[in-house]
Amino acid sequence: MSGAKTRLEQTTDDTKGVESLRLEMERCQRELEACRLRLGELEQGEALLAGENRLLEMVAKGEALPSILDGICR
Repeated sequence: MSGAKTRLEQTTDDTKGVESLRLEMERCQRELEACRLRLGELEQGEALLAGENRLLEMVAKGEALPSILDGICR
């Protein structure tokens, strides 16, 4: 039975495996949080760009200055 592991060796291997999985899970959680933050930044950028486009359209159409200024304030 030289190839068989003792109970202690198996427990040690299991513990190393669990620790490895825990570290991998923590890494994945950090990456997920970074993705969430980046997504929020992208959504905010898209909203700003949409607002700029609306204002440019207002200017291009020759809308009244008070309407354009109101759009800037929103």
